[in-house]
Amino acid sequence: MNVEANEGLNQPLGGNQMPRFGGDATMMRLPAQETAEGLDACFVGVPLDIGTSNRSGTRFGPRAMRAESAMLRPFNMATGAAPFSEMQVADIGDVAINTFDLKKVGRTYRRGLPGDPAPWRYPADPGRRPHADLPHPEGSC
Repeated sequence: MNVEANEGLNQPLGGNQMPRFGGDATMMRLPAQETAEGLDACFVGVPLDIGTSNRSGTRFGPRAMRAESAMLRPFNMATGAAPFSEMQVADIGDVAINTFDLKKVGRTYRRGLPGDPAPWRYPADPGRRPHADLPHPEGSC
């Protein structure tokens, strides 16, 4: 298992550096940055629940997932996977979506991705299924 990071790659903040209940609330305690420039992968939140009825609250999903991810480790003991030793990863925050018009969400979603979204063929936005009755804004799910 290779858990040694290549120099220069972002690493999750370790529990010895900052207690897991403290510090910035980013996905997996990775560094935050404003754009996807220079990254191999990134986490982006889509706080959306306007496509549901009687199931509000998923707008808080990205925030909750970031909080829960504080307990994740930078490698998997069972599989030996150590993605942060091979890839440059960061949390680039949330997309500022239109919270009043679901039809505009697709355009807002694509325009709202920080940086140049062209290489984002299949953006990964964990928890983004509160409007499952509609297709993914970019048709990539």
